Amino acid sequence: AIVVATGRGGDDGHFLTMEDKPLLVSSSEPALLVQPQGDAAAKRSMAKASAVMVAVVVAAMVGVTMLAGMSTQTITTTGQLVQSASADVDCDTVVYMTTDKKCNSYDSPVLSGFDVTEYFSLDYDAGDEAVQGLDEYTATYMGYTFYFASSANRALFEANPSLYAPAYGGFCAYGVSGYDGNNFMTKQTQLWSTPVDVNEYAVIDGTLYMFRGSDAREFFVESSDTDISGGDGLWSSWFGECAGFFNTECYM
Repeated sequence: AIVVATGRGGDDGHFLTMEDKPLLVSSSEPALLVQPQGDAAAKRSMAKASAVMVAVVVAAMVGVTMLAGMSTQTITTTGQLVQSASADVDCDTVVYMTTDKKCNSYDSPVLSGFDVTEYFSLDYDAGDEAVQGLDEYTATYMGYTFYFASSANRALFEANPSLYAPAYGGFCAYGVSGYDGNNFMTKQTQLWSTPVDVNEYAVIDGTLYMFRGSDAREFFVESSDTDISGGDGLWSSWFGECAGFFNTECYM
């Protein structure tokens, strides 16, 4: 079991974990955001500074409490358990340790069962929303279950799963990028703080990216080269050449 000390972040019920600070989860538009900068180093520095400011403000109201809606029990799966990219593993058969803090249970469908293939034909600017998959059309990739709206969509995915699977496991791409001023991430156990809204998405150069909200999406898209480079660097530092695990629990 993992014992987590938490601080109450406000009356909306969102919390900061003192173990993995600085973290912030909010379903509303965040107050502290980093506008994309021309210089990547300056942008990352600003993100760190903003994240520290968030942590200081929330930590000032610390009171030990239960982490709302989340269990801290560690679930150990069978098979070859991997924690770092340095392990000599077969990406096709690797099994990851799962915890609620990583939102990566193998028992639930990826992205709450929404059809990942449909995103590639949606028009975000036109207001197109995610398409719910059905449990009668499923496929397994990297040990995770994906739902689809039709057998044709399932066939598309099975023919090339790495093409349709979301980047960074379907967690908020801006949060993983290293430039999110509300959430400067360094550890896998901070991934619970990058939930996604299934209707906030972008397909950039043939890759699907998910986001917590429209603000995160806008900032990421505006400086996508820098943000994708940052996200790729962090994700590969955790999983090497493997796809990593997927988001099956944390949504807005």
